[in-house]
Amino acid sequence: MNKKSFFLKVLGSAVLILVGFLLSLGWQERSVEPQTGTSLKSQEAASQASIMIDTGKDILGFSNVKIEPQDTVWSVLKRLSESQAEKLKIESQDYGEMGVLITAVNGVKGGEDDKYWQYWVNNEYAQVAADKQSVNARDVIMWKFTSAQFKEY
Repeated sequence: MNKKSFFLKVLGSAVLILVGFLLSLGWQERSVEPQTGTSLKSQEAASQASIMIDTGKDILGFSNVKIEPQDTVWSVLKRLSESQAEKLKIESQDYGEMGVLITAVNGVKGGEDDKYWQYWVNNEYAQVAADKQSVNARDVIMWKFTSAQFKEY
């Protein structure tokens, strides 16, 4: 075997070993657990919702509202009003089995001008009282002081 042939075989073998080594590094990186920072952010975002409140005078927006297991539209709104007391004041009336009715938000009272507080979850009009409607992660809740349910055209 001449020197050139020997050199090419050694070089080819070295390249194959190097390629195999690099490929094994790539496979090892894929099998490593996901970074905890990324997964925590994803989990945190997955347990949040957004709330918009249209009083007719102001529009209040709250994003990244934490959602707990068994939360309802009412429990989320109540907890938000407690943590944001300087921005959001809620008045309500509990009608027992019929549920909780929001009577005022920031002084805007239901019944004025035949308008009442109504809510939508993910653009779907509420069919039950706020304390009966469950909330899921990533839901968008909209409260509006209005005389009629919005309709799609």
